[in-house]
Amino acid sequence: MGRLRHFRLPLLALCSLLPLAWGCASSGEPAAKRLEADHRGDPVAAEPLMPAAWFEGELDAAEREREEGRFRESADRIERALRQRPRPDIAEALRELKSRVLREALEMPTLVGRLEPARDPILFDEPVRLRLVLENRSGHTVRAPADWWMTSGAVVSLVIERRDLDTRAQVTTDRRSVHLRLTKDIDVPAGSVLEQELLLDASFNPATVDGIRSFTIRGMFRPPYLDVGGVRRVDPIRLRAATLRVFRANYEHLADDPVARIAQALEKRASAHLLTASALVPAERRREAVDLLVAALQGDSPFDLTLFGALELLTAVEMGRDAAAWHAWWPRVRETYFDPPPDRPDPAVPVFTDG
Repeated sequence: MGRLRHFRLPLLALCSLLPLAWGCASSGEPAAKRLEADHRGDPVAAEPLMPAAWFEGELDAAEREREEGRFRESADRIERALRQRPRPDIAEALRELKSRVLREALEMPTLVGRLEPARDPILFDEPVRLRLVLENRSGHTVRAPADWWMTSGAVVSLVIERRDLDTRAQVTTDRRSVHLRLTKDIDVPAGSVLEQELLLDASFNPATVDGIRSFTIRGMFRPPYLDVGGVRRVDPIRLRAATLRVFRANYEHLADDPVARIAQALEKRASAHLLTASALVPAERRREAVDLLVAALQGDSPFDLTLFGALELLTAVEMGRDAAAWHAWWPRVRETYFDPPPDRPDPAVPVFTDG
């Protein structure tokens, strides 16, 4: 896997991906409208090749296949029946049913995808390992080929947003795009989940910050096509984003009780430990952590810079480097700031926390 050129898919009409039996391309008029000449030379409708009861049975069978989600079988049956020159009223019913089959085939769910970190947190200078998770909700086996004629094949396109926060409350951001080529066909049975590992090498995660880092990684799975129970679909699959954190080595001892570790870091004025412990505070203990940090602000201490960074990390509020503003704001909002609104789940949580 590695960096690819930008993904390109030839502009193919949907009908070119479906079998010709589906009726996306045909020459001439439908069978029911073909004309023959009688003995006087006047055009008359061709006689059906099968009795009316046969057509009715085929129409009922195609409808059952549609209801069962067997769209390919239903469409093939309809096309075979149309070739037998049904009466105009039966031909119209068959064409209407085929339109419903095609519409429902195009609207049926296929795959739902997401990205997950293989491990979180990780350390600086480590590669970033992700899991591509694809859940099949179609009711049919879904297949995505790794390669296909005149395309770039199956590609996962990622947008990687990196955010570095250092001990002086300085934030640096970086955004990169990468395209990862899948080397094997993907087959996902009905109702099952497939996981595929994706690897971003250590160059994405250099140890260039005296602080902490977060990644937000968004993506799109772009197969050449999806075969869903015999139906071909050209559907890019949007992937739910993954977030993960990056710390310095030996952070683990801070995770057992991050709020207590914040108190220790304040006493020792240990900037790096303070920032990392703040990033490990669970959602339900953010209020305690902010209490400690606001109380420690002096207003004229170089150590205040680390406190400002930790406060912004926990609250997602930016007040600049103004200790007085934090002292005035926090008592006013303390009791309710981290409570979720009654009509919504928990509010947005800073990316470094587990909440």
